[in-house]
Amino acid sequence: GAKLEIKGSVSDKFLEFNGGTNFPLRILPEGDVGATQNTEAWRITQAYSVNDSNNGYIGFIRGGSGTNGYLTFGSSGAERMRIDNTGNVGIGTTAPGAKLHISDGDLIVSGGGSNPVNAGTIKLAENADGSGGYFSITQDGSANKLNFYASNLGDNVMSLDRTSGNVGIGTTSPNSHLQVSNSSDQTALTLTGNSTQTSDIFVVEDSTGSDLFSVSDSQATSYVPFSMEGTGDVSIANDIYLSNSTSSTISSRAP
Repeated sequence: GAKLEIKGSVSDKFLEFNGGTNFPLRILPEGDVGATQNTEAWRITQAYSVNDSNNGYIGFIRGGSGTNGYLTFGSSGAERMRIDNTGNVGIGTTAPGAKLHISDGDLIVSGGGSNPVNAGTIKLAENADGSGGYFSITQDGSANKLNFYASNLGDNVMSLDRTSGNVGIGTTSPNSHLQVSNSSDQTALTLTGNSTQTSDIFVVEDSTGSDLFSVSDSQATSYVPFSMEGTGDVSIANDIYLSNSTSSTISSRAP
């Protein structure tokens, strides 16, 4: 009673579109459509020979009770991608855990042309249509920088220079491995220890790894050598030299 019905054994049934070439497009069954759940029922492929399984194909997998079916996409006889029953897309995985799940491979985002200013952007937006607040990561090919943006700030918040390796926070032109710049009257950098801090919070070392200056929870210490205790005591290992040519005074006052 169907508009088009093909009868016969499973091995004989297929629908072929032949435009006069030796490589027709075929829709063929891969099993009993009404039987086993979660098995491939139909496949669309291009016929190069009797054995079509090694060609590119789209597979239609039957779900249970008319639901939970999914699609597979293959090449050279192996599945490469699937869209599962929830709409998740998996590349290199048969169990995608997100809208796009890539396993055992890389993702490349590139811009058009040679070294464009916007050589590719990844945007994390709070609304379904991409509007509202967002964070984004953009490669500036002309300046050799990877920039991090926050919509509420209206500008980039951090920049990584791929030539020097310098990182800038609040600046796109860092002149050192880490440069923090302010655009308003606020603290530029805060280092906070925890309530049980025993190691130094901040350390400056020389090229050999020896400490030059450190800050702990109770004192700041200079190994050149000078130290200032949190109580206000100052320790100097060498002589004190007073260079004021007019007068120099050392005084002691009670608290």
